[in-house]
Amino acid sequence: MRGLDARGGIRRLQWRLIIVLFVVWIGIGTAIVVLATSPFTERIQLFIPIYVLSTLWMFWLWIMPLTGLKQSIRLAVFVLLLLCATVFPVLVTFDGLDGSVRPIAKWRFAVQESPPTTDKAPQRPASASVYPRRVEIPSFPQFLGPNRTGVITGTNLSHDLQAHPPRERWRHPVGRGWSAFATQANRAITQEQRGDREMVVCYEIETGSEVWTHADNTTFRHSASGDGPRATPTIVGERVYTVGATGRLNCLELTTGKQLWAINILEDNNAGNLLYGQCGSPLVVGELVIVSPSGGNGKSLVAYTKDKGEAVWRNGDDGGGYSSPALLTIAGIPQVLAFHAPGMSAHDIETGALLWIHPWQNSHKTNCSQPVLIADGSDRVLISTGYGKGSCMIELKRTADNSFAVTQLWTSRGFNTKFSVAVVHGGYAYGLDNGVLVCIDLADGKYKWKGGYYGHGQILLADDLLVIVAEDGEVAFGKASPAAFSELYRVKALNSKTWNNPALAGPFLLVRNDREAVCYELLQEP
Repeated sequence: MRGLDARGGIRRLQWRLIIVLFVVWIGIGTAIVVLATSPFTERIQLFIPIYVLSTLWMFWLWIMPLTGLKQSIRLAVFVLLLLCATVFPVLVTFDGLDGSVRPIAKWRFAVQESPPTTDKAPQRPASASVYPRRVEIPSFPQFLGPNRTGVITGTNLSHDLQAHPPRERWRHPVGRGWSAFATQANRAITQEQRGDREMVVCYEIETGSEVWTHADNTTFRHSASGDGPRATPTIVGERVYTVGATGRLNCLELTTGKQLWAINILEDNNAGNLLYGQCGSPLVVGELVIVSPSGGNGKSLVAYTKDKGEAVWRNGDDGGGYSSPALLTIAGIPQVLAFHAPGMSAHDIETGALLWIHPWQNSHKTNCSQPVLIADGSDRVLISTGYGKGSCMIELKRTADNSFAVTQLWTSRGFNTKFSVAVVHGGYAYGLDNGVLVCIDLADGKYKWKGGYYGHGQILLADDLLVIVAEDGEVAFGKASPAAFSELYRVKALNSKTWNNPALAGPFLLVRNDREAVCYELLQEP
């Protein structure tokens, strides 16, 4: 009996040790996840192997002293675990984070498109046009299109995509970065990181042929969110304005790429860079080009002359955000809206003077989405963000002293667009709510329906046709209707994480990520 009691005591002790080891392992795993997803962590690749090794370590401690296995079996297990620990980093690589802050693991031997590292990208032959189309190609001249809303009208794209599917015109490698395309006529311009040079690159829309490049000797690297420029060029007349990830503001000739002037908006405003780099696309209004440096202290929004790059005004004390300045006319007054870390602010175009503010700060102090003006004469603005903060609708009214009164009409913990945009059609908004396509009623913010999961991708509305670029690189099409959503067609456009916004220039849909770009031609109905 005493022997049995002794063995029982040893067994209980073993289980207690197992429980303690399990708790320690959970603690280590939790700490690693917190560190890996922290905004202050650069090298996420270091943490995942540590987690794997900690798992192997726990298993080893369990199997060696706490089991009655033979020494030969223990040695075999040890060799096997050692082999796994050695082979794992050889076979698996980590490609940053996805939009849900989850590590992306890939096989090292998997075939991937390598981004160009030289000034000249490799070109592939383009296919011929297969659909009749109009003579002129409409412009998509800036971030989110002509009005910076993600809504394109007058496209007349066919909804019968099963009979007339998107036809691939061309595809080829591009440099790193989350910049999108801006277009004018047969030119499509984007920004890329090629090696140690940040590039502005002009392509032909119809063929994908490279027309010209402009290079700056600067580099932005971030292992978790990716390397390269984030902002989208702005085309106005015969000029192209770009903001690089390190704050380089360029003014270039549209036809040649020749630099007319340049300034670093961070150095010029005594500001440090944001953790994930400069993301705001330049806004051109009249004779001004307006940008969002990352500092406060009266310099969170800055206007330069578009012809010479001379500072005209500076204003705003808010910490930097990842949204782009937007031009909205509210209560008859054109104004520039900036969505910085603390929330939304509006500024006078001519002087930069603050007109009104509306706090809307999430737990990460990271606002990336765009404000949406409800264009029905009601002077309402839809604000949405991520990280659990959700969305709200505000209404602006002029007061007797010509200031603005802000009224919050409703709030919702839902409709977390994070770094995508909401598009509005017929009294309803459509967007990716933590990766799920949803429709909400603008009257009260309540859901009309929830569709499929597309990840943290991007969305565009062409008349009443939704174009959804999923985070995994697929492109889906569906009709914008509050009744229900059903996909009309889906195509596998790209093969890796895609955060870039699509561009639609007439029948040409331009999609890219940080590795590859592709152009599809869609059928336009008469």
